[in-house]
Amino acid sequence: KAGFYVDVGAHHPMRFSNTYLFYKIGWRGINIEAMPGSMKLFKRFRPRDINLEESVYSENKSMPYYIFNDSALNSFDRRLSEERNRLYGNYHVVKTIDLKTKRLSQILDEYLPKDQEIDFLNIDTEGLDMEVLKSNDWERYCPKVVLAEIFKNSLSAIESSDAALFLKSCGYMVHVKA
Repeated sequence: KAGFYVDVGAHHPMRFSNTYLFYKIGWRGINIEAMPGSMKLFKRFRPRDINLEESVYSENKSMPYYIFNDSALNSFDRRLSEERNRLYGNYHVVKTIDLKTKRLSQILDEYLPKDQEIDFLNIDTEGLDMEVLKSNDWERYCPKVVLAEIFKNSLSAIESSDAALFLKSCGYMVHVKA
């Protein structure tokens, strides 16, 4: 009934959210989204949460962030953004900005409440999920469940993906493809 989540690439407090139902039943957590201005809605609709405008990557650096006319498609992944810009008809990049990134472990060091266990880690960063996985300190921050977006079509392809192999090396197993 009560739990704690970390949502990296949170996008919106309700739209396409894998943590909103948890929030509605009393959980709380940390929402992390790179898009400047994105936390206004989170602060309004998810006030129990810690809401952060941060960019997560495996190293601290400045990176171009591709902003689409539908923010659900925003990404740091140049190849994916160019492909979406070319193929998605009504959706296109409206601008690119440079954002500074941090490792997930740094953000958790700073914002995770003392002695708080993470029940659910959601990662939906439009093509850079593996970089987010690599940015965590898996010995210190070991969520019970990890949900990561992997652009593969079959369960066997997912099981052999870099992200799944990485998570297996951290002691996790693949349970489902949605």
